[in-house]
Amino acid sequence: MSEDDAHAPTDRVLDDLAATLSERRGFAGDDVAADLLDRESHVVRLVGLTDDCRTAVLYHLATYRLYFHPVTTERLDAITDVDSEQFGPAGELAAFVHEESWDWLHPRYRWAASAEGRPPSEDGCTGRA
Repeated sequence: MSEDDAHAPTDRVLDDLAATLSERRGFAGDDVAADLLDRESHVVRLVGLTDDCRTAVLYHLATYRLYFHPVTTERLDAITDVDSEQFGPAGELAAFVHEESWDWLHPRYRWAASAEGRPPSEDGCTGRA
């Protein structure tokens, strides 16, 4: 997906995540992908998958915590029951995204992993001259 997909309809994000899980983990990823995306709320965001799609990284916007949740075919427990790390506001998250190795990255954060490492402007452009 391109940077323009940062605001992609949920179905495209779900399909992309499910396909990645199926390819990388060898199980039908539809239910697992739906469960991961169901974790999102007004304060929790799915950032992406690492460790060969074995760990989901979620970011809590209010507490600035990253949660590292094991990805299995079982329903996820509450995110507060997993390893977490105190982090910082969006700028620090962008640096983390840029430095981490991702198996799948939510479209809303793909700009941070790009070579430019800066968000698209309001019109969807990266701001390059």
